[in-house]
Amino acid sequence: MDHVVYVSRSLKELDKLIAGGRSMLVRGSTGKKVPYGKVNAGDRLFFATGNSTRNVVKAAASAGEVYDSPKLSGIEPECLLAGHASELQLSDVEMAKWSVKKYLTLIALQDFSPIVPFSIAARGDGETDDWIVLDNIDEIIE
Repeated sequence: MDHVVYVSRSLKELDKLIAGGRSMLVRGSTGKKVPYGKVNAGDRLFFATGNSTRNVVKAAASAGEVYDSPKLSGIEPECLLAGHASELQLSDVEMAKWSVKKYLTLIALQDFSPIVPFSIAARGDGETDDWIVLDNIDEIIE
């Protein structure tokens, strides 16, 4: 499977990945929302920035180990994130955002690299934490 991962420009998520400090992604929600249960080791991840009218893929990686948490409560999300602090490299703002989620997905990244940027068709509502699951990225390349 291929996945388009929208990264936050305001939190400089892509910059942190390119700089090499961050080797793992976290996504979470109060319910079992994508990417929960949808990512497997070996899947291709394409990192995009954009809005509802123009989206550009700027980097790619393969999914390594994937962990979908059981339902978390209390300080469990914060403890899980703290246990992966060196790989996640979360800012205080990011930690506050993810530590209140009931379900977390942690995805180790393999072979992350910037790529020649390309445009993809806009899908979803343009939120920076959107995630699109595809059979093949070619379906949406413009």
